[in-house]
Amino acid sequence: MKNNLYKAFDDAIIRILKKHGNSMIFMGAFPKVFEPANFARFFHDRVFNFGLAEANLVTAAAGSTVRGKLPFVLGGASFLTGKAWGQIKDMICYPNLNVKIIGFGSGLSAGQGGVGMHSTSDISLMRSIPNMKVFCPADFYQAVKVFDFIAEDFGPCYVRLFDGEFENIFDEKYELKMVDRIREYGDVSNRADVAVLSHGRLFSQCLSVVKEFEKDGKSCGLYNFPMINPLDKKTVLEILRKYKKVFVVEDHGIGGLYSAVCEVLAESGNEAIGMPHVIVKKIGIDEKFVESAREEELYKKYGLDSEGILKNLNNEI
Repeated sequence: MKNNLYKAFDDAIIRILKKHGNSMIFMGAFPKVFEPANFARFFHDRVFNFGLAEANLVTAAAGSTVRGKLPFVLGGASFLTGKAWGQIKDMICYPNLNVKIIGFGSGLSAGQGGVGMHSTSDISLMRSIPNMKVFCPADFYQAVKVFDFIAEDFGPCYVRLFDGEFENIFDEKYELKMVDRIREYGDVSNRADVAVLSHGRLFSQCLSVVKEFEKDGKSCGLYNFPMINPLDKKTVLEILRKYKKVFVVEDHGIGGLYSAVCEVLAESGNEAIGMPHVIVKKIGIDEKFVESAREEELYKKYGLDSEGILKNLNNEI
């Protein structure tokens, strides 16, 4: 069954608004995305729309915590993390306030919205701020679990959502983890050839790609990272020891999961002594501005559709 992450937010936030009488919604631009949403109809007295004023939106949400509120900030990922980055850093993360930021239209999923709406640096911007947790759910059920978690967890959080409807990967029994070990091979003494690490929108593609890749008798580990900051460094080092090549697939530029994995490898110090040589490569967005086009065309051009990801894997093995 197909679902989208905006419905996941709507379903989860209804429960949260009912459970937490102090919870509120602060909306930014593009409210039409959420016009069918039930939370805006059933809890209109706790929903505030600031339009194209992201800095004011974030500042108001931060101020509401002083009055004991639990604010959820909702808006375009590129605008919230770009235009309001200073306010997020100074007004939310520095005092470590309990504000939840939900950015939609991540990666290239905004498609024809163009450079201003493409969000290929949001992970980098958010994980660079102390106290900020960063989540990138891959499907409906994982997103619901993320929203339930952040509602109970104290502190600043950023949740990266993508546009479009996709088949569910998990089910209602799913339990949120820092890393989902979907396929796993090898060990330190008998290393497997290749592993794929991904998150968010591209994880469903990676799942189908790995299945196709293994038809030739190859083995390919597959790991999903719904939580990128803080990163599960122990698991990352374990993966780096178990595989000869590690590919990080993400619709993001510099500073995303790939950069975080490389930082762990570079900073591991004594833990890495004796580690055999490992190659870490990225399948993602180069350091460039992405043109305006339909979503599927952009993912195909940058090798981030199933065909492109599979081709990259085969070329390296």
